[in-house]
Amino acid sequence: SSIPGTYKNLKLVWDGIYHTASASAFDVRLNNNSSSNYQIRGLLTENQGVVSFVGSDTSLGGPNVNSVGCAFGYYANASSTTYIQQNYGVMTIYDYASTSKFKTVEYVYGYYRAGTSYNICRSVVLYNSTTAITSIDIFRISGTAALTNATSTSLKLYGVN
Repeated sequence: SSIPGTYKNLKLVWDGIYHTASASAFDVRLNNNSSSNYQIRGLLTENQGVVSFVGSDTSLGGPNVNSVGCAFGYYANASSTTYIQQNYGVMTIYDYASTSKFKTVEYVYGYYRAGTSYNICRSVVLYNSTTAITSIDIFRISGTAALTNATSTSLKLYGVN
């Protein structure tokens, strides 16, 4: 929260993210906006198949559009030591401080859906709001797990000029 509007773009980078319990899902909202302002276009690979998803939703990953498209995992691995199965990704929010334009968000991430498959997702989202972005909210959609990260890993937000 309280993101200053002094950069051109924002870049969120994460690695080693996992859920403390299975059967939970986490996603991202901008400015804690839960309206259907997220116009999503994405591709998801799961079990060696490719699924495209398109639609409007109440968060960036589009759990209503495609349940396994949640940016921080849908039933993701619940282990602090199985690094290959944890969530890794990068998200760029373009022109985030503008008060006259909609925002374009581009992201790619990968994680292991507990017991079933490795998922890799690439999406582009049009955020239908001219409000400057001052917060990025990671929230739990379902389940009871907490979102945490393994030793020597991180979640970082960068301002990019």
